[in-house]
Amino acid sequence: LFRSTGPSSSTTPRQNFPETWLWDVYKTGASGKTSVQLTAPDTITRWNTSMFCLGKGNFGLAPDQTLITFKPFFVEPTMPYSVVRGESFEFKASVRSYVKQCMKIGRA
Repeated sequence: LFRSTGPSSSTTPRQNFPETWLWDVYKTGASGKTSVQLTAPDTITRWNTSMFCLGKGNFGLAPDQTLITFKPFFVEPTMPYSVVRGESFEFKASVRSYVKQCMKIGRA
């Protein structure tokens, strides 16, 4: 079961973009259950999971789960191929928002 911690107010740039995620082994104990807190990668994507467990003479499969990770608000800059120091250029950016309330956007 995956749970969201809610919208983040962080302005930290996204930096963690792995191709794969969660290749770890976790022990479950006698109940066959465990709980693990993890930080999802910064990738805006859909993660599909498959899980199985091994025990003494036993093998189990868990139902597949899906986790969607995204930022509710982000800016996607379109940078030119190259810029020479001192050169003026037009800076273009797309603003993407999945926030349900109105927001005032400005430039610094």
